This record gives sequence, structure tokens and C-alpha cells, in this order.
Amino acid sequence: MTRTKSQFYLGIVLGCLAALIIVGYGLYEAWGYFSGSTITVFLPNNGATLNEPLVEIRGVATNSAEVLLNGRRILTDDKGEFKERLLLAEGYNIINFGAEDKFKRTVNKQLELVYKK
Repeated sequence: MTRTKSQFYLGIVLGCLAALIIVGYGLYEAWGYFSGSTITVFLPNNGATLNEPLVEIRGVATNSAEVLLNGRRILTDDKGEFKERLLLAEGYNIINFGAEDKFKRTVNKQLELVYKK
């Protein structure tokens, strides 16, 4: 059984298309490793004015091996979500977040809050 030229070219095109799909999917799945850590704080909003000194901070740190809150290591769940409580000083407060991935790349974020009695 012999193949015609059009069948040969069709086989090459389909093979290249399949290889392109496999490589594209592999890059899509590995993008988290290439992009590094991210920190997103859900609550409270940056720049918020609070009337209570005790604040609960919620957020998520993706692709992180270690997460720091004001230089102190905090725990995250399997989705990277964290929930911590902090006691604010009266007036202007700066809360620093840091995250490091397994390749030692770091990302930092600041949360600014105001506590008024």
C-alpha cells in the first residue's frame, strides 16, 4: 500500500499539530514555576481606616515555599491561603509581606492601614 503525496503532507501537518499541542499544554501547566510567587491580600483593603485594633488579614500566596508577615513565617493551606490576626498601633501602620518560591525568587508587598480610636 503506497501513500500519495497529499497523504504524506497531511501526516506531517497532523504530527506537527499534535507536537505543538503537547508542547503548548506543557508550557501552560509549567507556567506557575516560571512566573514565581504572587501575594494577594483580600481583607482588609489597602489604605483602609479601622476602628478596632485587632485586624484579621486574609489572602493567598501562590507558588510559594515560604510566606512572611512582618518578617515572621506564617502558615498557608494547600491552596496557598492564609489568615492571620494582628494588633495595630494607633495611627498609621505598614504591614510587610514576603514570599519566596523554591527557586529562591522573592516577592514583597505592603499593606497600609490606619487605626483610629
